[in-house]
Amino acid sequence: MMNDTKDQFRCQFTIGFTYHADCYCYDCGRTLPDIDPEGNSKGVVATWDRADLAGWACGQCHKTIGEW
Repeated sequence: MMNDTKDQFRCQFTIGFTYHADCYCYDCGRTLPDIDPEGNSKGVVATWDRADLAGWACGQCHKTIGEW
């Protein structure tokens, strides 16, 4: 159970993640480690990022961002 307002906000608007120079839908990306092999933190893709990432697809399941 989340007690932190920041975590609740993040979960409500998170539709995917960026990791190791790729994007992942929420289901595929949530199990990725927090740090990629290059030492970069896993990033969050929020609902308002859809327009900027139009045409992108999940690096694992290949669903387009419009399907997330």
